[in-house]
Amino acid sequence: MYTLPNDAPDRLVVLLKYWQNTADHHPPTQHDLSFDELVDEHPGMMLIELVRSDDRGLDLKHVRVGPAHFRHTGQQLEGKLYSQTLYPKVLDRMIAVYQAVLETGEPHYWQRINGVFGAPPVEFSRLLLPLYDDEGNAHCLIGSWVWKDDEAVTAS
Repeated sequence: MYTLPNDAPDRLVVLLKYWQNTADHHPPTQHDLSFDELVDEHPGMMLIELVRSDDRGLDLKHVRVGPAHFRHTGQQLEGKLYSQTLYPKVLDRMIAVYQAVLETGEPHYWQRINGVFGAPPVEFSRLLLPLYDDEGNAHCLIGSWVWKDDEAVTAS
């Protein structure tokens, strides 16, 4: 069973447990972990798809984006491709990680400092979880980001 480090934000621990409890019964779907139902408790929530791109072969798409992302990046990301906001080498690494989550079905936790075009670097923790279609195929990811300076204000 996947576990988070002891210093992981509480909201990510709760989200992982919810995903794992669902996974004990069936592969978690977008219905089980509904963006609209979770975004109030997880303002750093994002729904992400791995998509084909004419320019790159593969890209990631911000399908749904919680309000905390705008607060920290100053950018409206919903509907945009990651290639529109990230350097190519960074994007290549992210595609590899996100694709591995989809292929293995394993969650992925990350604590880091990151930056996007036109925004200052930010420190955050992030949990990615695969979501499945009705046939049991992992087809998208739901992630939750918790920024260091938000933890005291938005912790569950």
